[in-house]
Amino acid sequence: MNHTKDINNKELSNKDAVISYDSEGNPYSYYSSDEWILWSLKMTISFTRLSGYFKEQTKEIIHKLIINNYSKITPGSINSIIEGSVIFEKCIRCCGGDSYSFIDDDSNYRKLLIEAKNKNLKITTWKNNLIFISHLYREKIITRNIGMAEELAKKLSINGDNKISTQALCLPEKIANTYYGEALRFVDEHYPNRHIISQAHKEYTAEYEKLSKKYKTAFTIRKYALISTLSLPENT
Repeated sequence: MNHTKDINNKELSNKDAVISYDSEGNPYSYYSSDEWILWSLKMTISFTRLSGYFKEQTKEIIHKLIINNYSKITPGSINSIIEGSVIFEKCIRCCGGDSYSFIDDDSNYRKLLIEAKNKNLKITTWKNNLIFISHLYREKIITRNIGMAEELAKKLSINGDNKISTQALCLPEKIANTYYGEALRFVDEHYPNRHIISQAHKEYTAEYEKLSKKYKTAFTIRKYALISTLSLPENT
């Protein structure tokens, strides 16, 4: 079964371009189809989880791979492209976008990173998903260069850098009232002595630094720094 018969003579904009043929040479999969059958690779490429421009832009990438690098295509490489395209469509749509070029804008890109971080995916999953972004950039579908994909994958992963997230901590009202009430009470109680407290902290810090050259353990340093600062007896 011939998968690329005359495919090089078809224009990408032609939705009737043939992707694969059956054993008798008849067209089997078309560019406009939601599923492309690649017989020699024993695989089906499904675009059913994509929509709109996202689907068209993903088809464009895979179609070019079929034309130019068919011998290097593997089911794994195609799967990475599909999974990446799907997850980024979800993230971009959640941010209000309708195509991958949405991330070319700096503000939109930051929104995407926050949304992606909230997916709670593992670093290996993000490494695979980000392969798709490199294809988008290479084909000039986007102008955003994400830099080191591995570093970005670490930040987006479930155990990654939490600096991306800007979500506020939300507490139940009863607990929040208790916390805030105690904080206000503490401030009201100690505010009149704020200058004394500040000076004591400076003296303690200076003493701690001086004693750190004399003693090895943090416990001993803290003990004698407090004794010196507060003029406590040494058997305290």
